[in-house]
Amino acid sequence: MAEIRQFPWQSMLYVPAHDAERLRAALGSDAHAVVLDLEDFVPDASKPAARDALTNSAATLREHGMGVVVRINRSLEQAVADLRCAVLEAVDAIMVTKVMGADHLTLLDELVGELEDARGLPHGRIKLIALIETAAATQRMAEICQAGGRLRAVGLGGEDIARECGFRASAETLLPLKQQLIYAAFAGGVTPIGFLASVADKSGPDAFAAMVARSREFGFRVATCLTAAQVATVNAVYGPAER
Repeated sequence: MAEIRQFPWQSMLYVPAHDAERLRAALGSDAHAVVLDLEDFVPDASKPAARDALTNSAATLREHGMGVVVRINRSLEQAVADLRCAVLEAVDAIMVTKVMGADHLTLLDELVGELEDARGLPHGRIKLIALIETAAATQRMAEICQAGGRLRAVGLGGEDIARECGFRASAETLLPLKQQLIYAAFAGGVTPIGFLASVADKSGPDAFAAMVARSREFGFRVATCLTAAQVATVNAVYGPAER
């Protein structure tokens, strides 16, 4: 097993980058980091406003002692536009959606580095988080998890893969892929993020807590969350990272 590169958080709360009210609510949560989303939670018409809001939102989160992640869009045109606004002193990591393979991350790594250099930021400070969200990418997990020094964590978009393949996303159906992700992540020296089931599971707080506890047994220690209640459960169950 490769030495795991340090990952500083257990809980990361999604906030649409254009939604000032949701951002204010996130400041009152116990999330270790906030994911300022430019992708699925932001309608196309609102994406320019979401990009414009990043500078102030990231600075506000940093002032509150929270980590800052920006989730970017998949298309090349939008990804480049997103990165031009997201490479900021207050941003800790970029979450890359629908990663195709190691080359995909290498190209974005190069652009992030160029933007860091142009803006006088320390080269290599902003890290990458990769999301594997297609059936094709599941066959490239090992290479993705070994894709360069910026990469710190990798997650699985189970709902997207289930939709693509025509099955229901559940703990049972996703377990083989989740285990494959955990093995690939630890072999590559990066942190696996997520749960055994779906973050969108609506089975209730007790069932969610039980699912998080089982996820911890399988090796997960970090997760993205949709609500402050999920954050509280993740913080309590996942606890301090074991390094």
